[in-house]
Amino acid sequence: MSNKNRNPFKMRASEKIESDASFLRLFSPEVLQVFLERASLEDLWEKILFIRSSPGAGKSSLLRVFEPGPLSIVYNHRSSQEHKVLYEILKKLDVVSKNRVETLGVSIRCTRNYEILEDLDLGNAQKMRLFYSLLNARIVLASLRAIIDLKKLKFPDDLNRISFEYDNRDNFLTRLTTPCNGERLFEWASGIERQVYEAIDSFLPIGDLKIEGHDELFSLSIITSSNILVDGQEFCNRILFMIDDAHKLSLPQRSSLFNYVIEKRGRFSVWFSERLEAQIGQPERELLGFSSYIGRDYAEINLENFWAKNTGKFKKILAKIATKRAMLSTEEVDSFQENLESQLDETALLEKIEKAINLSHEQISKVTAFSTKFGEWVDYLNKNEIISYERAVLLKQAEILIARNINKSQLSLDFPLRREELTERLDYSIETTAKLFIAKEHDIPFYFGFNDLVSLSSNNIEQFLGFSAELYEGMLANRITGREVQLDAIRQEKILRGVVNKKWEELRTLLPDSRQVLSFIDNLGKYFSEITHKPTASYAPGVNGFAIKEVKTPKLFEQPDWNQDDRFIPILDVIGICLAYNLLEKKETIQGKKGQKWIVYYFNRWLCLRYALPLTFGGWNKITPGNLLKWIKN
Repeated sequence: MSNKNRNPFKMRASEKIESDASFLRLFSPEVLQVFLERASLEDLWEKILFIRSSPGAGKSSLLRVFEPGPLSIVYNHRSSQEHKVLYEILKKLDVVSKNRVETLGVSIRCTRNYEILEDLDLGNAQKMRLFYSLLNARIVLASLRAIIDLKKLKFPDDLNRISFEYDNRDNFLTRLTTPCNGERLFEWASGIERQVYEAIDSFLPIGDLKIEGHDELFSLSIITSSNILVDGQEFCNRILFMIDDAHKLSLPQRSSLFNYVIEKRGRFSVWFSERLEAQIGQPERELLGFSSYIGRDYAEINLENFWAKNTGKFKKILAKIATKRAMLSTEEVDSFQENLESQLDETALLEKIEKAINLSHEQISKVTAFSTKFGEWVDYLNKNEIISYERAVLLKQAEILIARNINKSQLSLDFPLRREELTERLDYSIETTAKLFIAKEHDIPFYFGFNDLVSLSSNNIEQFLGFSAELYEGMLANRITGREVQLDAIRQEKILRGVVNKKWEELRTLLPDSRQVLSFIDNLGKYFSEITHKPTASYAPGVNGFAIKEVKTPKLFEQPDWNQDDRFIPILDVIGICLAYNLLEKKETIQGKKGQKWIVYYFNRWLCLRYALPLTFGGWNKITPGNLLKWIKN
């Protein structure tokens, strides 16, 4: 069976890539940097770890690497060029050694029937007992299957080669005699799972079904490397329990489970993976009230935040992901980054560039006609009459700086400005602003090249693949029609805008309270665009973020903070949804008197493209809760 695919960029979620070998071919080992940092702090295995992100940031892929199938392939081919880097990283993490795979990764997904237990006609305590019974059973079953996979045993024939040596000193097991073999352990866990299924499907009262209920998640404590053996021998150093998609649990289940594992402080390694949407509606609580435990009993990795602090590494990872994917195509377009033009084709845009130059000349002549103040500037700008994009950008920069100067209240002092006063002010932010203005006014591309693609991805791998898949489709179309494979800037931006428009439409069905959220984002985007494209470009290179500024009027009685005011609850809800779905990115900054701290919410970069905003961070405005509320309701 071929490992190739026409457009490998369209292969997304790791769980949809069936073969472990295919998964590893697409996997970039450098993403494990998130764990290397935790390992350097010596809390990767000792603390409960929560891995959080918006959809598509790569949570499931990170966990899959630690499953028996991929680990076995990497260990067995540790000297090959294809797996050597990943093997060395896993060795640093103490997951493998030169002798064996040291970690048994046990994957449990919360996508199967847990939340439905909440619909049973039972008291809350009984529902929780059923939840723990089902989860204990599935952890045991997943552990047995993981052992079978790691040791290359045959299922179910070789279950009897596994022995469970737990002595039941804590009386967790009321219907299982231990020690026992794997076959008996499997039957016990399967029986519990079957009983819970019957309870879900049955019309009989639950009490008549005699289900074995559990009060705690004891499976984490009894399934250990010393308690469970193969052929009488220990076969690994640790067992890692990876509980994926925890956001799909009900709120009571999730709260009880997290409380249990954190307060238990057991000698087990547990990683939870969940989407940020699990925290919608909890603006003041990072972990259902567990903030006092963070750093002491559990650690947290927010994937987007981690990569936002490591942008250089993330860019390298995306470049390697793109290279690997392109090489797996059946269509012989085996490079990606090189096929994205990073410069404008000025010949194709000559007419628009000339129009931009003429318009800037016209505007500058109009505003300087009745003053000698800008004489040297105008002479300098008129020296070069070549039609080029560089000249168009220079003229637009001058136009902005002249508008700023005229806008100043001190204009009454009409002293002539030297040419050096113009050139000294031509910095990166003004240049970027000029290019942005020209792009909007004359339909000249602004968003193109691999660097912009990385920015548009907003630290989310699936977002990168979403844009890249359509760009790669454009490369394939060029090849099929006999044209040069490389995509020029015009075609790139057209494709990127198409993806952005599609993403916007998808939000209507994807988001909770989508009408309010989209109203908020759309009004915010229009506000940002209006400020950014003012002639004076006061916030160069532009505004794409906001902080909430509370305006209190003097009153007889003390007013509560805005976020304690019930009128503004919709703002908290909408911002929570935007953060959970990676529409906004939260950063802390210091500005103002006495080092005042502000929480700034920036647009996801694809929204910047939608509203003709720069891709850089920095420009933000203070907005009152009243205006935000108006934008939500309008």
